[in-house]
Amino acid sequence: MERMEEKMKGTEAENVLPSLFSGKVRTYISCINVEYESRRVEDFWDVQLNVSGNRSIEEGFKDYVQVETMDGENQYFAGDEFKLQDAKKGVIFESFPEVLHLQLKRFQYDIEHDAMMKVNDRYEFPETFDAEPYLSTDADRSEPWIYKLHSVLVHSGDLNAGHYYAFIKPTKDGWFYKYDDDKVTKATLREALEDNFGGEYTVNGTVHMSKAGTPLMRQNSAYMLVYIRESRQDKVLLPVLQEDTPPHLQRKLDEEAAVREARKKERDEQHLYLWVKVITEDTYNAHGGTDLTNFDANHDVDPAAARPYRMLRKATLRELIDKVAEDTNADPNKLRLWSMVNRQNKTTRPDMPLSNLDVTLEEAHQKLVGSKTAELRLWAEPAQEGVDKDGNAIWPVHPSTPNGVAHRTDLFLLFLKYFDVDNQQLSGAGHIYISRDKKVEELAPVILKKMGWPEKLPSGERLALKLFEVLEISLSELDTKKPVTVYWLSEGVSKDEAVNILVPKNGNAQDVVNALIKKAGIDDEETGGPIRLYELHSHKIHKEHTPPRNQSVISITDYVTLVAERIPKEDLDAQQNEIIQAFHFQGEPNKAHGIPFRFRIMENEKFADTKKRLEKRMGVKGKNFEKIKFAVVKRSSYSKPTYLNDGKHIVSFPPFSH
Repeated sequence: MERMEEKMKGTEAENVLPSLFSGKVRTYISCINVEYESRRVEDFWDVQLNVSGNRSIEEGFKDYVQVETMDGENQYFAGDEFKLQDAKKGVIFESFPEVLHLQLKRFQYDIEHDAMMKVNDRYEFPETFDAEPYLSTDADRSEPWIYKLHSVLVHSGDLNAGHYYAFIKPTKDGWFYKYDDDKVTKATLREALEDNFGGEYTVNGTVHMSKAGTPLMRQNSAYMLVYIRESRQDKVLLPVLQEDTPPHLQRKLDEEAAVREARKKERDEQHLYLWVKVITEDTYNAHGGTDLTNFDANHDVDPAAARPYRMLRKATLRELIDKVAEDTNADPNKLRLWSMVNRQNKTTRPDMPLSNLDVTLEEAHQKLVGSKTAELRLWAEPAQEGVDKDGNAIWPVHPSTPNGVAHRTDLFLLFLKYFDVDNQQLSGAGHIYISRDKKVEELAPVILKKMGWPEKLPSGERLALKLFEVLEISLSELDTKKPVTVYWLSEGVSKDEAVNILVPKNGNAQDVVNALIKKAGIDDEETGGPIRLYELHSHKIHKEHTPPRNQSVISITDYVTLVAERIPKEDLDAQQNEIIQAFHFQGEPNKAHGIPFRFRIMENEKFADTKKRLEKRMGVKGKNFEKIKFAVVKRSSYSKPTYLNDGKHIVSFPPFSH
């Protein structure tokens, strides 16, 4: 509402919303024994009425405007002149808006459950009510303050899972209508009012009971009521004229009406039509998969999808060919339809050509498709060998005889796919026929002719010049190197960077560190501090390469992962028995994951302090760190983890000496 009001500023409708929906309420504190009163008048857009403890709108309003006496320790300070005084505190309405929104407080905090709960108590609201008793004595009473109900907003369910719908009376003397998502139905007055009071289910005054002997409570109840002042209904509920509708909205409504009418017509005529999906040469060539097409895709979005046709059941195959030819700019005399068959390997392939084109699509569907509701799937084959003297296409296989009987030959059909190496894309490349007796190698000249490729391949030298990579070193030097990947940990174990380096085959682990420093652009060990290099296997530390790191590079096998990091300062002066291996696991220690690391333990340190050092060491912060549990795991493969508690556990060396 505030956003609409902001948009209306500076227009003719600037004050429309406040005049319709805003009233005024006075908050006051009036001294009992002296003439002193403090008051504040504010605008309101809705009135929030308590449901708990009240049974109706009338009781809710009385509760809203009830007067509180401020006496005793709760006296009101009336300024330096009157000091503390007994006073009455309350609110009263100076005016109500033409359209009054009453919010029923169905959701409130429950102390016992420590949660927000829905209040399903019975709360009655009338079709007509008089708001005058809740007005101040100086309010304008030149017109009656009678209000008529025009809308009931309902919530069904509980706080966490519910459904919203509304009852609206759009005219002065008309019906209520129920608006439930996209469904609008006429409703009775009982359905709009009494059925949404909430409370217990009653039939003829009898309360329905559950099996447990407790009353059954309604799950649907009103949470917002909209009343219109009776004397202003003609002003508020003006008829909507054609000129009141913006042109763009009218166009949209007309389009939606046209779509609805088209859908209705389609439903009414559905029994007269059936769907046919046809694979054509262009859809096959555009398909990037290994099959012929994707029958489930939309051809308007995916050009590789089969073309859909909504055809009259009484139409013939010849009429379908004419439509396909028109869409593909082809000669209908050079197109032939094939039936499709689903194979056990989940693919679809052409089965037999349809030689009798005077058959209706309904007859073809009954013969070729097992399900009455399934679509008819066909392949439109383009002729490749021209036409005969009569203008009929020449087909290399299954030629149609004058009596309409198709007979087989020794040729069979192959679909070709072309893989573009440069773009790494697969596409269709048409089809060919070849004799069953031919060898696979005899496909080559047929494919070369089909694709327009030269009979002889280019020389290997020219091909090598086309595809090459510029190396940083010579090939002779490359033969002396071993490629190694090192994962550099720059921020604890939470961030790793793969660094690919080349190390002499006769080199050692120190050469790996030197190459890492150069390739990653990091400080050397003298400037930045010592580097720890270790091998991982199954997400646990397998071996650490300590200075002088003279282990051979050849001994570093491919099944291990190399990890390097700066040694933390606190580890530099640690004794060997103070450094342990820390690793990550899920549920059981043998289900390790992530990158393990070395960690220093401090004798007699509270584990709460150890966790703080672990958080810094791992580089994991906030809620992600809070989710981690810590445990001591013995080296035995089948040992169970002993989980640590912040307050109870003190770190000592014996538990870690395993």
